[in-house]
Amino acid sequence: MAKILTTEEMAVYLKQAMELEASVYTQDRALTESKRTLEKSTPNKKKVFQSTVREPKEPQTSPVNIDGMVKGHRTSMVLGSILLVLGLIFVIIAWSDYHHGGLIAPGFIMVIIGILFLLSQKNYKTRLGNAEAQKIKNDELIASYNKEKAEYPAKKAESERKYKADLQEAETSFQEATHRHEIATAAADQLLVPYRETKEALRKLYALDILFPKYRNLVAVSTMYEYFASGRVTTLEGPDGAYNLYESELRLNLIINKMDVIIKQLEDIKANQYALYNELQQTNEILSGIASDVSELVSTTHEIADASRITAYCSQVTAQNTEALKYIALVNG
Repeated sequence: MAKILTTEEMAVYLKQAMELEASVYTQDRALTESKRTLEKSTPNKKKVFQSTVREPKEPQTSPVNIDGMVKGHRTSMVLGSILLVLGLIFVIIAWSDYHHGGLIAPGFIMVIIGILFLLSQKNYKTRLGNAEAQKIKNDELIASYNKEKAEYPAKKAESERKYKADLQEAETSFQEATHRHEIATAAADQLLVPYRETKEALRKLYALDILFPKYRNLVAVSTMYEYFASGRVTTLEGPDGAYNLYESELRLNLIINKMDVIIKQLEDIKANQYALYNELQQTNEILSGIASDVSELVSTTHEIADASRITAYCSQVTAQNTEALKYIALVNG
């Protein structure tokens, strides 16, 4: 049989229900948000890549023989000149003495060949300049190759050294991040025990069967507590009771009973649901402190003891649960 409470006792009962409901809600969100933060910050080992140091290849150079080119030029000039002079002599002899007419043809041939030899050297300076430029380019390519070849062993060794150092740094960083993550996880896990205890205390409080099951939630009990605390009602049931007033204000949209809407419009409930507004404000402060602890533990090296806000909150919840159980035992007689 349900326990019959006076108006004052009902206000105390609803306050206990409101505080336990708010505590369950706060811890549930704290655990959910801590889990989300920890999942996002799960350490991943940085991938390390070794820079490629290729062994230099011997350059392909165009063959250049400047000495041969100069020698060939001189030979062509001398030979061309000789042929030209001899040819002219033959032509002159043949022209002046018909007895030597047989020399005219060879003379013309020698003149033509001599001219061709001389003409072939017309662009000698240009070709020589190109050859000298090519030789300079060849020398630069070979010098660069020799330098790279000499530097290659040191560069390769440096690349390997840096790769090993980067691997070690990545491993150290991963191990440190993993340790921080484990500390943060252990700190957040401190919430589990008091959370289970709070839910059990709330179950026992509702098991007293004082409140109709439909109204066993944070919004309803906080709103009805406010009705009793402010003197607007003196009983749960009846036309002037808390149940009826609650349903009436819901129909008139004077109060909101959906938590997702309340969270988004928290300031809007301040006037008609002040007790709930006050509890949720405290919830937000607590969640902010817990989130800060988890974030700090994940980002910097600490110990579990450094999660002062989580530890303090867990102690507060444990004390609240103890008082709630004392109250339940008192009501049970």
